[in-house]
Amino acid sequence: MIQKQMLKKAQGISINVIVIAALALLVLVVLAMIFTGKLGGWTKAQNECSSNGGMCVGDASQCTGENAQVMSRYTCPNAGEVCCLTLEGVQEPTFETA
Repeated sequence: MIQKQMLKKAQGISINVIVIAALALLVLVVLAMIFTGKLGGWTKAQNECSSNGGMCVGDASQCTGENAQVMSRYTCPNAGEVCCLTLEGVQEPTFETA
């Protein structure tokens, strides 16, 4: 009888502890990547003009066409160029007068 009670108490590490330890390890890995600069390549690619469907042009006056806009938040590889992005499905607002 005493042995059965001992076996029930000695079940090892619970699943909750394992899950929490795995999440903590994942957080530590992400923090290490941020602080060592390994995550910087991914963020840089997300800010590139070509990655977002845009085209780099010499200056803003060359960004012409229907719904074409200069997107200053996206970067171009050459200095002095701007990102020109054509926004599809964008319609100019119309104001009706009564």
